[in-house]
Amino acid sequence: LLFALCLVVGLGVVAWRATVRFDSARAVARTEARATGASLELQLSEASTAAEVLGALARQGRAGLTNFQKVAKELLAAHPGLTTLDLEPGGVVSDIVPRAGYERVVGLNVLKDVGQRAGVNEAMARRVLTVTGPVTLYHGEPGIVATVPVFQRTLDGRESFWGFVAVSMRLKEALARAQLDQLPRRGYGFAFFAPTSNPQKTIAIASHGLSSFQDAVQEPVRVQNLDLRLALKPRGGWIDKTKVGIGRA
Repeated sequence: LLFALCLVVGLGVVAWRATVRFDSARAVARTEARATGASLELQLSEASTAAEVLGALARQGRAGLTNFQKVAKELLAAHPGLTTLDLEPGGVVSDIVPRAGYERVVGLNVLKDVGQRAGVNEAMARRVLTVTGPVTLYHGEPGIVATVPVFQRTLDGRESFWGFVAVSMRLKEALARAQLDQLPRRGYGFAFFAPTSNPQKTIAIASHGLSSFQDAVQEPVRVQNLDLRLALKPRGGWIDKTKVGIGRA
């Protein structure tokens, strides 16, 4: 009877210790996920911030943004993580910064472009800044695009659609600036992804050492309307069963 009582007490202590370690490990991981998620949001939001500035300036001028090159270059210098800044009157790219390497983009109708038409149509329908991603950018790299539909008020007080301004950002650069690669060095496997309408399917953006989302801590990463997710989990699991069993700290 005494042996059975000791066994029950011992198992209870082991279970309690395992619960404490599990809760502690998840709390630490949640803090890590929130810090990394906030860093990701900060980097990605640079695209929407620059797009808002361009949109505000384009709404002020009757002819759109006549000093686009100057303004766009200043924004690019202030936000070096950006990839391109586009001026799109009527939905057709009339100017782009930087120009070098993107000359062929001038003349592209984004309303007819397979990769962009869904995002620009949503922006025009909602009449607000819309962030789309992950999408394939002009040179084939994955990224996000922040699009602002520009409506100008006519002399009779009505609003007339003028076109778009858009800012793109490579995801690779944004993730590097957010130091996502530090998570494996801290002992975590992770996945950064875009959820879809099907919970069983996601759009992978970056991952390392995380094969399943089961039991993983997930943190939302939001930029305007764009909803992304960061999932992480210790590579060795939430608890070290050996340490729990022998009572090590």
